[in-house]
Amino acid sequence: MDFKVSIIIPVFNVELFLEEAVTSAINIKEVGEVLLVEDGSSDNSLALCEKLAKEFPKVRLIVHENNVNRGVSISRNLGVANATFDYVAFLDADDWYLPQRFEIEKQVFESNPDVDGVYGGTGFFFENTGTLDPLQLTTVNKITAPEDLIFTLLDGKGDRFTTDAITFKRSFFIGLGGFDQMLKLAEDTDLWMRASVKGKLFPGQIDSPIAIRRVHDNNSFKKINQETTKALYEKLFRYFLLEGDIPKKAFAIIFKRYIGTRTNSISGRYFNAIIEIMKNPKCIRKLI
Repeated sequence: MDFKVSIIIPVFNVELFLEEAVTSAINIKEVGEVLLVEDGSSDNSLALCEKLAKEFPKVRLIVHENNVNRGVSISRNLGVANATFDYVAFLDADDWYLPQRFEIEKQVFESNPDVDGVYGGTGFFFENTGTLDPLQLTTVNKITAPEDLIFTLLDGKGDRFTTDAITFKRSFFIGLGGFDQMLKLAEDTDLWMRASVKGKLFPGQIDSPIAIRRVHDNNSFKKINQETTKALYEKLFRYFLLEGDIPKKAFAIIFKRYIGTRTNSISGRYFNAIIEIMKNPKCIRKLI
């Protein structure tokens, strides 16, 4: 059976960049379809989506009911729900894939049936200067066993991957629950944490980019703040509190960061930790 991937592109006010993103995907042989999920744009993005869907057989258009804006997580999840192929990947509408995007990932999936996802590196293009930075790469910097990935993502050294540079088995993504629709930002980090514990994520092409992220004034990843971090770690704490398979060391890191987002004082953190443990006795079993 051919290795084919469904590409999900959420679309919101990106008429300037969308066609480049779509073209970069449809020209890759492993891409079976490109699903454009129009998210209530106020510019000409919808008309451009309709044009691209008519022009390219691989492109399909999905529109939210009543053309309302539902957000990137709901849009991505809707795209996966409507995907045709067994593998799914994502592309932000202002970014683009490189031609070898799925070459290594195909090899990894086909050589190991237990793989749930494969990730790679992402390069950066700076819109203001029109330059591609050859030295800046978002990636996991060393070969990491699937069972150790959660610790790499938590260690604070910046090792991570982007939404543009991971491919999932569709069945695994759906079973995981997809992107958290309640998180306004950091929904990708939340998913990577959950996926690294619940499944087997393998490295692909991590020493060079398989996708390019365009940096411009409206990128949401530039807007992550303390409230975003607080919401992320509260979500992860609540989620893993109910899940029995997270390593205790990893849960302890998440618990510490969750408590740390609620107060800056050491005494306050100690007090909050005691309160949480009293409210949730499962914490003791998770931590000890």
